[in-house]
Amino acid sequence: ITTVDLDHQDWLGADREAIGFEKAGIARPWKPLVLGEDDPPASVLRHAYAIGARAIRARCDFFFEPLGADAWRWREVGFRVDLPMPQLAASVQMRNAATAIAALRALARPLKREAIAQGVAQARIAGRLQRFERDGVPVYVDVGHNPQAARALAQWLRANPVAGATHAVFAALGDKDAAGVARALEQAVTHWHLAGLAEAGPRGLDVEAFAARLADTRAGAGTRHATVDEALRAALAQARAGDRVLVFGSFHTAAQAVRTLSSG
Repeated sequence: ITTVDLDHQDWLGADREAIGFEKAGIARPWKPLVLGEDDPPASVLRHAYAIGARAIRARCDFFFEPLGADAWRWREVGFRVDLPMPQLAASVQMRNAATAIAALRALARPLKREAIAQGVAQARIAGRLQRFERDGVPVYVDVGHNPQAARALAQWLRANPVAGATHAVFAALGDKDAAGVARALEQAVTHWHLAGLAEAGPRGLDVEAFAARLADTRAGAGTRHATVDEALRAALAQARAGDRVLVFGSFHTAAQAVRTLSSG
């Protein structure tokens, strides 16, 4: 379990304790349960204890810290390894990589340090700050669809400033906290392009309904487009040298953007 935050509340519960208990359902009796959060909900730990799952906790049973700008260290009692920074962008990816290493170590199978370093250096996931470029303008596509992901995205934007403006293409499903996502990114975005996801089924919204949910945020005043493709093309037309374009809000949003950007 990497982190526990408010998402899918209709299915998982209204707070972190309830959501944590549902996520803890992946645990198995007498097997390791790796937790990537420093302070996991008590419900997760109670469930692990109840079924005899051994909790392996970040900052308690395994540790990770940067070693300058280009390297970091993973360690536990009796083992440590110095590693290159993950290819995946955003500072949260160090924690994610550390949690993955803890899971591999919990398997108690031989694993060379060189293999760990290679995995960290080469791992890539589509839609996780995936980078494209159009006419010299960088375009980043991210599936971030809840406030926690948006806060991590905002942190990355602040840590990687550009000389010009940041143009956001934002589309989210109807059961997401779209306003919370927008507020987390308000200070990092210059221009907003809102898009509808009406084709996403019962959870999809047309752009007018989506914009209505953002009425109390700066994003609510953004330009409106029927589809992600239209919003992305409008953002690219507006962007100038030194700007960047960010597309986010849903797996549906990311998939549409990747299709558009991959088609040339």
